[in-house]
Order: sequence, then structure tokens, then C-alpha cells
Amino acid sequence: MSAVRSSPLHSAHEALKPMWITLNHMPIPLQFVPHEDVARQKLGLADVSFLSRFGVKGPGAGDWLRSQGVTPPAEINHWDAIEENGLVARLASTEFLVEDGLEGVTAARLAAALGRGLPGVTPVFRQDASIAITGSEINSLLVQTCNVNFNSFPMNERRLVMTSMTGISVLVIRKLSDGVPLYRIWCDGTFGACLWKTLLQVSQELGGAAIGINSLYPDLAKLKALSLR
Repeated sequence: MSAVRSSPLHSAHEALKPMWITLNHMPIPLQFVPHEDVARQKLGLADVSFLSRFGVKGPGAGDWLRSQGVTPPAEINHWDAIEENGLVARLASTEFLVEDGLEGVTAARLAAALGRGLPGVTPVFRQDASIAITGSEINSLLVQTCNVNFNSFPMNERRLVMTSMTGISVLVIRKLSDGVPLYRIWCDGTFGACLWKTLLQVSQELGGAAIGINSLYPDLAKLKALSLR
């Protein structure tokens, strides 16, 4: 049995007393308040640190990913979708991040296939704090916390933005989820709780709130089934 992991944001959630669920061996807030629909539509923050991630770098990393059935973006600082709502991002000319969706297994498969590495291909240990932000008021939050104008480039370009948010280095992508803007943010896990608390404070001032995983993935039966894996 795999050991239970802790989200880098766990301590920040405890004071809010959410309902918990364990996914990928990580306790994660299932729900903070009984009705989160309004927060999700207006401005909601969810902890998605439980999603499986795999990093790889080196002069042979791109070719190795392709040999494993994962085609990385041609351009640096871009991302593409992979199976089961996952993604692959090119962070640099020879460094990549793969993250699974809720039911994906690609990251785990790649980690097992690479092991400790090969000549020119080195695994990168990823222990990111990862946050999803959704809702119509996202731009109001970003204006106060980040100096990048994400509306200056089309959403379909699938850009990966490396920037600073509340003084913390982050990676950011954006997409649509059921017609609602959804931003994904990654940062070093040691700074995750600080970033979460600041973003949540600003969100609450804008009428938003922390939301649980069931607001992003409303199929509760599926979540419960995944929690037993």
C-alpha cells in the first residue's frame, strides 16, 4: 500500500474545516461549504495538488517522450492536451512537465518506464502545489496579484506563462471548463500555503471562496470510486 501524502496546502485548509476525500493517496478537500455553485461561477479556488505529475529533462527528453506515445509541444512555454484530460508542457527546450487528469495514468506510466534515467534523459522530481482558479471574476483577481495580461493572447494558443504571483514564482495556463474560464497554477510546494492564503484573501474580497474537488468534478460516485484505488 502506498504511503499517504500531504498536499502542500493541507495546513491552510484545516482551519476551514472542509469535508475530505483521499485521491492519489493525498487527503484533499472534497467540499468546503454545502453550496459552492455560486463561488465556482464567480471566483473559486481549488487545491489540485493531488494530480499525478512527471518531469523530465535532457537533450534526449523530447524524443524519449515521443517514443512513449506523448508528443510534446513544438514551442517552448506552450502546452498540449493528452489523454484523460491531462497535459504535457514544454518548460524549456529540453525540459517537460506531464500532468494527468483525474483518471489519467500517463505520468505514473512514464515515471515507471524511465526509472532513474537514461543517457540524455533525466527524471525531475515534482512536488508542486497546484491550484485551479475558476469563475467570471478571475481577471479582477489577477489584476491584484499578477502583472501579466492573459487576455493579450488567444486562449487557443495554449501558452504556458512563467511569472510571479504575489511575489512567488509560478507557472500558469488557462483554458475553458464548461464555458467558464479555468486557470491552473503551479508553484514550489514550500511556497504553496502562502500563495493559497493570499489568493484566497483577495478572492473573498471579490466575493469568491475556496471550493472543493466536487465543484470541479461533480460526479461524486466517480470521485468515491477513485478514492478506493
